[in-house]
Amino acid sequence: MGTWLIKFLGYQWVDGHYYDLKTAKEVKDHFKEKFPYFDFELCKSKQMTITDDIFWATNQKEIEQLHTKKMLYEMLGVNNV
Repeated sequence: MGTWLIKFLGYQWVDGHYYDLKTAKEVKDHFKEKFPYFDFELCKSKQMTITDDIFWATNQKEIEQLHTKKMLYEMLGVNNV
């Protein structure tokens, strides 16, 4: 069967395992509202283990700091993040 994961594109972080595609899409939309300077992708997984080093909530502080940095860089017109 498999589950749905939400990937932070360009980074190692993920969220999941969602059995329902509609729920996964809703959570992805929530992430996009919360972190508009990141891109996200839904992907199907059959047996991926989400370890602490890639689970988004474990790394939330780092993600929030990087998001703030991306936002500030955009305001300054810098594309180095």
